[in-house]
Amino acid sequence: MSISSFYLDLPQLYSNLIRLFLILTIISSQGASILLNRSIGKTRVYQLTSTRHSTRRSHAVWNRCRIIPFALKTIEADLPEVTLKIALDAQGAVDDNSKGDSWRFTGPASLDLVHRLRARVDAVAVGSGTVLRDDPSLTVRRVPHETDQPLRVVFDRRYRTPAQSKILRDSHRTQLFVSESRTRAEKSQNAEFSGKHVQAISSASPQGLLEALSYLHNTRDVQHLMVEGGASLASAFLNAGLVHRVIIITAPILFQDPVPSGINDCLLRKSGLSKIGEYSLDVDVVQCWSRPGLPWPSSNLSSWP
Repeated sequence: MSISSFYLDLPQLYSNLIRLFLILTIISSQGASILLNRSIGKTRVYQLTSTRHSTRRSHAVWNRCRIIPFALKTIEADLPEVTLKIALDAQGAVDDNSKGDSWRFTGPASLDLVHRLRARVDAVAVGSGTVLRDDPSLTVRRVPHETDQPLRVVFDRRYRTPAQSKILRDSHRTQLFVSESRTRAEKSQNAEFSGKHVQAISSASPQGLLEALSYLHNTRDVQHLMVEGGASLASAFLNAGLVHRVIIITAPILFQDPVPSGINDCLLRKSGLSKIGEYSLDVDVVQCWSRPGLPWPSSNLSSWP
């Protein structure tokens, strides 16, 4: 390498050193080594593992919660902020198989919280399983709301969204993400998607979610996305390290035939999140998790959303 080319590369080297310093700072309590660094659009994706354990106990805990693809938003990243909301029973289950129809098990105050959150975001995302089970409208109804309804986003790899679903029959905006393995002919044959936006993504993998987030930000002008359900989609976002904050609503009930959510403290920590507190909301308990260094939108946890 010539001297001139060396100096030309110094700005890039300096930029990379800054990114490395930020990554190590975020997880300095555990230590880290970078296993993967690949660019997807304007987002760099890093996979991290621990290289330092201070005590035998921390070594055991970290081993259970180690190695997860961790997507960090660099300065040039074009991705929306992601807030995940999920409701659980007292044993961490997300649904009850003994209940034939969709039903609400959290209190009215918790339902109001969900609608306040919908009112504060640009888009609300669910999986096709939630559409099949609940047929939600995903609109703001229980609280005052003067702006446009949030964009409804459905991750539906297999075209399972029924034609009679509320999100397809009303006049509000809906975005569907489907697997790119489906052919154009299959898309055109699905008349139920007429008038709604359909975008293909590679898969439900972290790369596919990144493609969807980039599309939402750059094409649909989504700055803040709420992931509302179900458990599979929530876990996919957490496992991809794409969640900035989490709101967990726990109701004081036990399901008879519980459907495990798969979401626990270990997964949340693996996703780069830390618990910053909890509070009571009538009979329910609300936990708040956030990325280190990312303050809660309000000084009082219960004031947001």
